[in-house]
Amino acid sequence: MAFTKGALTEEFRKRRRGLSPGGHFSLLQEHMHPLSGARLIIAKIERKPFPVQGRYVVGWIAPDERVMWFYRNVETERQARTLFRSCRDAGPPNRNHFHYDPQMNPVYGWQDHFQFHSRQLSLEEMKSITGKLADIFNMEAPHVIYNPKTGRKCEAEAVLDKNEIRMYRPYLSILLHEFTHLLNDQVNRDKWAWHGPGFMRTFLSVLSLFPEVAGKLDLEKLARDTNEIKIADERDVPSCRILKDWLRRTHQTDDPRTIPSLI
Repeated sequence: MAFTKGALTEEFRKRRRGLSPGGHFSLLQEHMHPLSGARLIIAKIERKPFPVQGRYVVGWIAPDERVMWFYRNVETERQARTLFRSCRDAGPPNRNHFHYDPQMNPVYGWQDHFQFHSRQLSLEEMKSITGKLADIFNMEAPHVIYNPKTGRKCEAEAVLDKNEIRMYRPYLSILLHEFTHLLNDQVNRDKWAWHGPGFMRTFLSVLSLFPEVAGKLDLEKLARDTNEIKIADERDVPSCRILKDWLRRTHQTDDPRTIPSLI
């Protein structure tokens, strides 16, 4: 049987049944991935029909979703717990699930408090700032394009596979937001949450290097007060550890507010 491009993948996708752990599942253990908010679970299926591969299920559930698509069935609880440890150490599957973005609107609403109060930049300033940040986080400096066309629905874009930032409005906070997407992808390896807990913690750490953006606002408190925005612990975020090491190594401080401006 001949398949057109993509058709075979679609056939397999149809055969892969999404699981909705509910009343006929006994939850044995779960783990929350700190960067993305995705959950890894072990469950036992209590109701027929049982899968031929085994009644124990180990799988990932994307943030704020109820259906599990990335899972395996095994025969015994011992096998399930071994697989659980392996999946926990590896993190969620390396697949883009950015359409699972429950924090997007709350994060945009939070950023509205300060983004247009930050200074406007020239293209050369944008390139200079992103170059300095790339050096701090040991990344290749992104390519920055400034195209101030009106009528666009977004202020900027981060193109992950090209390591590129496309700016349509020249504000510093918007540039830092897009750089954070590249940082979260390349350094944190966070493939599941476009504006998730890991992104937020990383964005706050980047903003800490530019205290003029926040002014008198406590940005973390402002985000938490929404009760809609989750923020990862900085100990769980690789980029935060890199920043702290850089501050101590180059400036002998833990307080980014005491270092010379990056602008």
